Amino acid sequence: MAKVIDYINQHSSEKIMLDEIAQVGHLSTGYLSRTFSKQMGMSVMEYVNYIRLKRAYEMITNTDKILRLSLI
Repeated sequence: MAKVIDYINQHSSEKIMLDEIAQVGHLSTGYLSRTFSKQMGMSVMEYVNYIRLKRAYEMITNTDKILRLSLI
């Protein structure tokens, strides 16, 4: 599962499909979906969206800090 998570983290800014994520882990899409949900508490695509939102939040908050510093 570590390979799958690493792949998602590295490629989250790209279009990612469930079948290509499954190929990275050498798993079927069904098995990946079931196993990932049990281990992570969310579906694969929910995790992809979570990572994307987390990165967007980090970019917004860091940009806001930079803007505030430049106004000082």
